[in-house]
Amino acid sequence: MNWIEAVGGIWLQSAGWLVGLSLVFLLLTRFSPCNPGKNWWTDRRAALTDLIYWLVLPLLTQAGRVAFLVVAALLLYGNDPPADFALRRWPLWAQCLAILVIQDALMYGIHRLFHTRAGWRFHAIHHSPEVLDWTSTQRFHPVNAIAEFALADVVVLMMGFSPLALAILGPINLIYSVMVHANLNWTFGPLRYVFASPVFHRWHHTSEAEGLDKNFAPTFPIFDLAFGTFHMPAGKRPEVYGAEPIPRGFVGQMIHPFRGIETWAYRLPVLASACVVLVAGLTTGGWYSLDRAVNKPELAAAEVPADEPPALLRFTPAEERRDASAVAISAPGSRALFGTTDGRVSLLDVGANTEVALEGHVRRVNAVAFSPDGALAVSAGGDGIARISDAATGKQLRSLAGHSASVMCAAIGDDGWAVTGAVDGTVRVWNPEGLLAKKRTFGTGSIHAIALASAGVKVILAQTTGATVWEPTADQSTECAGAKTLVYCVAIHPDGSRAVAGDYEGRLLIWESGPARRAVEIEAHVGPVYAVALGRDGSTITTGGADGTVKIWNAGTGAPIRELDGYAGLMFSVSFDPVRRRVAAAGKDGLFRTWDLGESGIVPAAAVGK
Repeated sequence: MNWIEAVGGIWLQSAGWLVGLSLVFLLLTRFSPCNPGKNWWTDRRAALTDLIYWLVLPLLTQAGRVAFLVVAALLLYGNDPPADFALRRWPLWAQCLAILVIQDALMYGIHRLFHTRAGWRFHAIHHSPEVLDWTSTQRFHPVNAIAEFALADVVVLMMGFSPLALAILGPINLIYSVMVHANLNWTFGPLRYVFASPVFHRWHHTSEAEGLDKNFAPTFPIFDLAFGTFHMPAGKRPEVYGAEPIPRGFVGQMIHPFRGIETWAYRLPVLASACVVLVAGLTTGGWYSLDRAVNKPELAAAEVPADEPPALLRFTPAEERRDASAVAISAPGSRALFGTTDGRVSLLDVGANTEVALEGHVRRVNAVAFSPDGALAVSAGGDGIARISDAATGKQLRSLAGHSASVMCAAIGDDGWAVTGAVDGTVRVWNPEGLLAKKRTFGTGSIHAIALASAGVKVILAQTTGATVWEPTADQSTECAGAKTLVYCVAIHPDGSRAVAGDYEGRLLIWESGPARRAVEIEAHVGPVYAVALGRDGSTITTGGADGTVKIWNAGTGAPIRELDGYAGLMFSVSFDPVRRRVAAAGKDGLFRTWDLGESGIVPAAAVGK
């Protein structure tokens, strides 16, 4: 992963927040201050320390969040995560509201723990400003921030809530937190018992005796009312802030919670040495987990590699293929391509019932794909490499190296042009000789789905918040209208005239005459659309959803043609051969299924491997 670009993106984002918030709260505190004359600029040393926290804390919290996620997923799911989470079927507004309540209850309890003797060493950093204003919002010791905020995010993710809901709440929570720390004389009147206000939170920060250990709730004071910690006397405002003497500089505050440890270590050297070894091991393991986390696909946030090497991939029962991390099927439905969590790639000929091992990857296989005619196969791995092979013989033709981060997706045309997308937002176009023809970075988010038209004239790519069509020759890109949520899968016609996508909300999106034009939106599935395929003649679209159905659509009108059921679980790939009238689907359960469509109806599914 390009860490320099990632860190730079976070810092740029923080700088934007700082500038915008400075302008807003400079105006607000001028007209309605809670403590007149006590604004952040009156203590320049403290303001400088707060600025460092705004730049450093988001980096450390994000690292802690990812490490927690990897460990939690390993403990809860091992290498067999749920194919779908029921909570993600809720409307986004309902998920956001539920997350707010759950996290507020969780952080109320954690906050109280940090006010105990053991936790106060770390939490006192947040209470140290003697001039309390919005700039102090991020002044948390990393141990406090990671144990409270990162943990709260991971808990709701493990419960099954959508990452998109957390992404929506992120800026809302930040603005609200900044507001309650600001020097504002707001109580919210009759709503004071419903929502935390600046005055409510200033009573929490005061060092005056009557406000000690009061008002712990971040957003909803109902938790303080329930546990007897609510304090907000009418007409009275706290005046004195700041914890016991604490270093004023950032470095001193980082060290402060550990003062006195040297005396304890001198008295108990064996125990101290054991603690050092333990911390070193946990740190090394955490960074290793973080590295593995950024080198894996985002289709299932909870999925992690197994502790033991998986069994040899075989074309046998479903349980033998639980290590499949990527699956593709050729348009004629005669071949299947499997990638595994430990880097192996296998090519299956359905008719001959034979399987050939292809050149694999050092790390997890994130994506596999066939060319539209099924003659070429491409795989993409966590080692930053994509490999192109002959689909008939399995012989490797080219190795595409150059990405500095995990390659998350790849596509190849009949003419040999290929395109790859990486976790750092970088897209590369390769000519038929395997030489780099074009490179571009699209923000800092991962490219998790990609497709291209012939000769690489157009590329459609998907990121967390939508889809983009890019014309590499002219280096022009256009955001796809209507694709504002998480897009899981994309496809494009060889001449670039039609592009399609499936998203988290179960919609099939079709763009005609350019991506800027409003898409035709079809409520295709109950739950996310995980796979989409556009027929070679451009007349049909095939989709696979979390609801276990495969559907065929008229690409011109969006009208449904067929609906096939009998497929349970997460689908990685679908295809439709209009000549043979055969539909094929393959997915996480390792089964390759085909449906032969007759003139009078649908022939029941054939499940290869059972």
